[in-house]
Amino acid sequence: MKAMSLSAKKLMAEKFLQKDSFGRVVESPENLFRRIAIKIASAEAQWSSLDDVDYYQYEYFKMMNRLEFLPAVTVLKNISENKPQLIPAFVLSVPDSIEGMTETIKYIREMQTAGVQLGFNFSNLRPQGDPVNSS
Repeated sequence: MKAMSLSAKKLMAEKFLQKDSFGRVVESPENLFRRIAIKIASAEAQWSSLDDVDYYQYEYFKMMNRLEFLPAVTVLKNISENKPQLIPAFVLSVPDSIEGMTETIKYIREMQTAGVQLGFNFSNLRPQGDPVNSS
């Protein structure tokens, strides 16, 4: 098992571990890894038995605790702040209409507020020179 370096522990405490109202760290990296594992494994409940959920929770925790795998910084940060958003990036499809583009802009604003990285799919836009059906 790899050991976490002192600078990694300091960074984890500063950025991701829960703190009390006075700003003192009140959890260990292991507790953070447990919270992440519980959150990620809870998705398995939709398709699996509770035994499977427990199994995946344990496996996720083991990988993180051994430093074999750590989620993206966005995931660590959002779990630390009890935000439900775990996926660090999305691709938004941009529709070929003013209404659709306006709706996409609303999503952009909401997602960027949550710290999500965004990509855009413009393949639905008509090619240059194509006629517009309405004015």
